[in-house]
Amino acid sequence: MALIKYGPNISGASGSVGGTTYARNRAGAYMRQRTKPVVPVSLRRSAANSLLSDLLGIWQTVITPAQRTTWDNAAKLTSFPNKLGDAYTPSGCNLFLRSSIQLLNINRPYCTAPPVNPVAPTMAPTMAFHAVNGITLTAIGAWDLTLAGKELYQMSPPMRRSINYFKGPWANLAYQALTDFVGLPLIFLPLIYCVAKSRYFWKFTTVLNDGSVSSPSIVYCDTPDTV
Repeated sequence: MALIKYGPNISGASGSVGGTTYARNRAGAYMRQRTKPVVPVSLRRSAANSLLSDLLGIWQTVITPAQRTTWDNAAKLTSFPNKLGDAYTPSGCNLFLRSSIQLLNINRPYCTAPPVNPVAPTMAPTMAFHAVNGITLTAIGAWDLTLAGKELYQMSPPMRRSINYFKGPWANLAYQALTDFVGLPLIFLPLIYCVAKSRYFWKFTTVLNDGSVSSPSIVYCDTPDTV
C-alpha cells in the first residue's frame, strides 16, 4: 500500500481505475491494488440487485417516454454529493431509482412522477448513552414534524472507540414515522444489547411519501467501559 499526496490539479480520488483502488483512512489518502471480494454475495445484496434490476425494467417498459422526460427535467435541477463530497447532477433514471428504492424500503409503491423537491430535509440526530435505557436518540435539530414520510435508519456493529468513520456494511434496516420523533428521547439500542467500550454508528435517511430523499446523516455514540 502506498500513501499519496494530492497536488493542485487533483484534490481527491475515491474508487478504482484499472487495477488500482484509491481510498482514504486515518493516515490520509492511499492507493492499493484492486482486489475482488472473496466473500460470497449476501442474501441482502442479492435482494438489492434483484430490486435494482426490477426497477430498471419498470423504467424501460412501464414509465412512459413523457414521464421519463419529466424525470430528466427534474434531475437537471437536482444535485447530490458524491464520494468526495462534491455535487453532481443525476440522470432522470438515477433520480427515479433513488426515489423508488427508498419508497419501497418504507413499504410504499414506487413513484411514476418525480417529487416537486427531490431532495428532502436532512435530520440532525444526536445520540447519547443512558445508564438505564442504553443508546438513545436525544435530539433531531430543527425539524418540521408535519412532513409526511418515514425516517430510515441503519446501525453498524460495535466498533473500537478509536474508529472515526464507518462506511458499511450497514445492518438492521428499519424505519419510523416522522411523527414518532415528537416524543424524544427514543431508545435505539437497549442496554442489554450494548457492548462495553464500543462505538456504534447510525445512518439516518429521510424519505417523504412523494419520493423526496435526503442525503444521509451519520452519527455515532460510545458506550462506557462497563454497561
